[in-house]
Amino acid sequence: MSDPDSRAPGDAEADGLLWDFGPDTLKSFDALMIARRKALDAFSIGVLPPDRQAGELEVRLVPIYLLHRYQTEAVARLVAGADYAYSDAGDREAGTKAVPAETQRAALDRLVATLGAEQLALPANVLDLMTPPGNDYVRSREYFATKTAPLFDAFGAVEASSALTSQFLFAPERLNRLAWQHARDKSEPGVADVLDAVFRGTWQRDRIGDSVPAGAAVQTAANWVVLDAVLNALDAGKLHAQVDADVRASLVDWQKWLAKNAGEGGVAASRAEAAATIGKYLADPRSVKLRPLPAIPPGAPI
Repeated sequence: MSDPDSRAPGDAEADGLLWDFGPDTLKSFDALMIARRKALDAFSIGVLPPDRQAGELEVRLVPIYLLHRYQTEAVARLVAGADYAYSDAGDREAGTKAVPAETQRAALDRLVATLGAEQLALPANVLDLMTPPGNDYVRSREYFATKTAPLFDAFGAVEASSALTSQFLFAPERLNRLAWQHARDKSEPGVADVLDAVFRGTWQRDRIGDSVPAGAAVQTAANWVVLDAVLNALDAGKLHAQVDADVRASLVDWQKWLAKNAGEGGVAASRAEAAATIGKYLADPRSVKLRPLPAIPPGAPI
């Protein structure tokens, strides 16, 4: 693939991106997530040479926590993805084939899992180790953004990882392709299928296991990124009219569920606010000041 078909969040060719590896995108993703978990569980002061200041732990954490960033993009390419190749007419190999439905659904399952607290929560050994940068050191764009300065912002890390998945999953081009592929073949996932799966894996979760540090708070942070991403996709004005209608219909369902299922504590506050936000936006988009997706520390080239 050429660069214009390789780098955008909404690109379609399943094999046409820069940093995918291995012959099977999904198996590579699974292996990488296992490696990521082992690296996080083993994260210690030993990631720094003795003469480095401890505040640099944060910048060493970024590529470990986001170890799956490129393979997540590869998995996202499978959703509403296609197989095609540049060719001359004389080659008689022109054409585009949608990624098989079962592969798309397997990819969707993995993307939704990356929005769950079990994958997003940092283990206690990392949380307890983070130290603010020392005098004469500052956080650069290679660090996670922080709204808890001078301390490390765990929410900022969770939001960055959630934005990583959301920017690919809710790219308007992908949503438009989902609608068309589903229209031609009902076995392929459609817009509602994707939004329903994401909602079940985020806002509808009622309980996170006690073994997940701050699990409910972590999940709630991811939930808001998901909602912001969907609203931004609508607001961008790049969806076909019928796709826009599909997204709005799903949001109406989200709003009704959130209003009827209050939850408890901080979850209740967020569900009530989310339901109100959806209602206001659908009634009058200008009444809601949309949040941009959280900043993600730069990746390529490393």
